[in-house]
Amino acid sequence: MRRGEFRATASRKRRAQRAPTTAPRAAPSSEKSGWLVLALAVPALGWLGSRASYFSAWMDDDAFISFRYARNLVGGMGLVFNPGERVEGYSNFLWTVLLAAFHRVGFGIPETARVLGCLFSLLTIVLLLVWGPRLLPTPRGGGGAIPRWLGALAALLLCTSETWAVWAVGGLENEFGAFLVLCAFLAYFRSLEGPAPATAPLVASGTACALAAMTHPSYALFGALLGAHLLVATARGRGGPRALAAFAGPIVAVALPYGAWKLAYYGHLLPNTFRAKVAMTPAVIFRGGRYFRDALLAFPLPFLALVLLPPAMLFTRVRDARVWLIAAAVVGYCAYGLSIGGEVFPAFRLLVVLLPLLFILVQYAVGLVVRSFRGATSRGVAGVTLLAAALVVVSERGYRAPRVRVLDPAIEQDLFSLIRASARTLKREFPPDTLYAYSGAGVIAYETGFRFIDTLGLTDAHIASMAIPDAGSGDAGHEKGDGRYVLGRNPDVVHPADRVRAHHAAGVPPPLPAGAPGLPLHAARGRDADGRAAPFRAPRPAAAPGPSTGRGRTPALTEDHGSASEKVQSGWDPSRGCTLTW
Repeated sequence: MRRGEFRATASRKRRAQRAPTTAPRAAPSSEKSGWLVLALAVPALGWLGSRASYFSAWMDDDAFISFRYARNLVGGMGLVFNPGERVEGYSNFLWTVLLAAFHRVGFGIPETARVLGCLFSLLTIVLLLVWGPRLLPTPRGGGGAIPRWLGALAALLLCTSETWAVWAVGGLENEFGAFLVLCAFLAYFRSLEGPAPATAPLVASGTACALAAMTHPSYALFGALLGAHLLVATARGRGGPRALAAFAGPIVAVALPYGAWKLAYYGHLLPNTFRAKVAMTPAVIFRGGRYFRDALLAFPLPFLALVLLPPAMLFTRVRDARVWLIAAAVVGYCAYGLSIGGEVFPAFRLLVVLLPLLFILVQYAVGLVVRSFRGATSRGVAGVTLLAAALVVVSERGYRAPRVRVLDPAIEQDLFSLIRASARTLKREFPPDTLYAYSGAGVIAYETGFRFIDTLGLTDAHIASMAIPDAGSGDAGHEKGDGRYVLGRNPDVVHPADRVRAHHAAGVPPPLPAGAPGLPLHAARGRDADGRAAPFRAPRPAAAPGPSTGRGRTPALTEDHGSASEKVQSGWDPSRGCTLTW
């Protein structure tokens, strides 16, 4: 070997030996970023926990519909609301079955729903924290231009969201669905990182899409969007049949048997709740417009990022398919929400599934702005300023949103405990075979176990299938009713609903005035000596002439009951006729 070659070889060896000792020099920066993210995340999670604890005094009434289905499934009656009536009165199959599985091994259903809601809320935040730095814009020049700790912004925004805190303890599937949808997008983004779509991430993404669609039918939109993007990429020569099969395989493997079972068991692919709530009229679209007007006021920063990011990326020639996919998902799902006229649920339940995606857009927009500054110090100052401003705007606007604050009266008066107490009193007062008609088919139906007529049609196929010409004039899902049909089934109790709107919007029926004549047994707004909710035991009024129920009890009707015969629904005022007693 020549002397020059020997020296060159020795020099390369020395550099190779020094490489392991010099590589860790980048670690202090990453370690500092990690400690900074932890310092930001701990108080943010503490705030989320405090807000969830506040809202835990409430649980959505509709959650108890799913709870009743889960309990009946474990009890051997099948996935039904009333024994022998195969009506799909839930829209969250996977969530209901998951609750049933935990109940099968001895866990309480409402308690399990709360724990799982909080668990998937935290898992979503952890996913955003772990993936956050990868969801920032690509640094210019290949350097570490954007501080890594800025990748925690989406997770921090989620922690400060009142909507996220409400539905972590609300009892329904929303945080679970948001977790699955986020998993689907992140896995799909992982498949985009190589020169060709990677198979394993596509399998994971397709599986998450399939599970999300089983959690709520509307979540199938996200799988359709990702599948369409993959088809376009394949048509352009990126990917191939193997990539398509990896993504579509899990979806087909789940969708075909699930769809076949639904057709065989219920006779429909879409749940009964869809027919009870959805109608396409100009009034419905207008109602949806009012809903999204409120959403824009409650979430101005995410929707501003949604509007400004695409043109900003076009102007700066930033190419990032991830942003376009998220923007398309948000726009598509909002279009769906507009078409169904929004919702009546508090705290923007419809938008929970979009919150992680919306906050990723905010994080990306902030990253673009920070990237435009020169110098690490300037970028750091800009990042801190924008992060703090984003947290203040999101938390302040979300806190002041009327659709969130509508829950405060229900929480302050402990209405949830009062309704559960009154339902348990009803269970003691009436025999197990009581047929009970009421618009709130949740807490009272679950706690009493009575056979139930849902006068709004969520769990009743006849009422749900009715066509109404003025759809959109009332609240979503609270417009249909058929009093003649309800009374024709000879219920033992017909429970007219109170018209206290704040309580109605809070998802629980309000307590009726103690001793109100002609109204069913209910709870009074009172406390016992220990400060607990005190149920009120109303005296039974004397039976008045009326149609016999066949069980020795007679619901009494005033002479003027024509309007009630046409429609018995939430918000119906008993003073207009048909005051019912037992």
